[in-house]
Amino acid sequence: MIGQRTTRLAILAAMMIVQAAHSGGGGGGPPEYEVDIIPGPFCGPFGYRPATGLGINDLGHICGRERDCNTDDEPFFWSPGTGRVELDIPPGFDEGRALDLNSTDQIVGWLRMNNVYHAALWQDEEVIELGIPPWGNFSEARAVNETAQVTGMWGNSALGPLHAFLWQGGVMLDLELPMGPNHAGNDVNSQGQITGWMGDAFFIDSHAFIWDDGKVTDLGVIPAGFTAEGMAINNQGDVAVQGRTFNDQNEVIVRSFLWRDGQWIDLGVLPGCEETRVLDLNDAGQAIGYCDGPVFHRFLWQDGAMWEINDLIQTNDPDFDAISLVWAINNAGQITGKGHHFELGSPAVRLNPILPTPGDLDGDGIVGVSDLLILLANWGPCDDCNDCPADLDGNCVVGVTDLLILLSNWG
Repeated sequence: MIGQRTTRLAILAAMMIVQAAHSGGGGGGPPEYEVDIIPGPFCGPFGYRPATGLGINDLGHICGRERDCNTDDEPFFWSPGTGRVELDIPPGFDEGRALDLNSTDQIVGWLRMNNVYHAALWQDEEVIELGIPPWGNFSEARAVNETAQVTGMWGNSALGPLHAFLWQGGVMLDLELPMGPNHAGNDVNSQGQITGWMGDAFFIDSHAFIWDDGKVTDLGVIPAGFTAEGMAINNQGDVAVQGRTFNDQNEVIVRSFLWRDGQWIDLGVLPGCEETRVLDLNDAGQAIGYCDGPVFHRFLWQDGAMWEINDLIQTNDPDFDAISLVWAINNAGQITGKGHHFELGSPAVRLNPILPTPGDLDGDGIVGVSDLLILLANWGPCDDCNDCPADLDGNCVVGVTDLLILLSNWG
């Protein structure tokens, strides 16, 4: 009886708001981001050195590269708790770079000695060299998953060929791929699936692939193109792919696609650009990268729409100028890369999605009439508990509590 009365009162209150409010509503808009600034090393009169975030895990922790005061590349790690930490470079090595990390803060990348690159793993305050096979003279680790499986490439710069590898448990295994002679691994997901390219060269005749416990899916080349390179693979097995094709003037350009369940989805291109280069992809299907020629844009793509990331930034820092590069995105939608700051130079950045107000069902930034109508139209049990935006309290029923949450955030 009390529940029925509460329901009638809540609905009555909602209808009164509908009658008093102005009509209108929005069709949903692009996401917005706040910016965390991560300055590089301070070098006295020379100011701050540049830094770039290259990897971000699902905790929002970042790894990347920075220039030290001698202009050498150094790997770094950053988290809100630790701040920026320079990663160890063992004696004998000149430089290093951190390219990816997992949620236990295991970090992979490379160390350089006399212009030779060595794949490396940083964990528990120690550095592990992943090795170079006897017939090779370099290796590079590019990605690591949650179970410390690492992928990348190794080879012999004088004799070739280039090999994609899977490293796990202290052993580096060559991937057996149907096309060659060269190939490279670019990313590995939590199921151990690896994507990359195989062929003579990534810019000549390459095919993108998915390697899954020895089984290989050849994705071929991009539609209307002649190459493809798998850049990132999410935990659903979707692959972000870039490849080469021709424009109307028969010039070679790069375009990007999402490969999903055997289908190619064209990411498109921002106005003023001709090329699109996708760099990373998360489990929600959000992709990031950049567009080029003749203007340069950093993009976020989701659900068929592409935006210039600088148009999505909200900041009160008067010295922040712009995002100059984006490189990686995590499953929370956080993005890392590099920015431009009038005081701090070229710092690494972390972009944090500004979460919508509970009850803003149409995504226009205001809880109002259209949101209320959406909620009332979905009143009752949800058809799909995992896809029921009006279920604000998460109990798989759109009801009184959801209505009260919406009304408490009105305006």
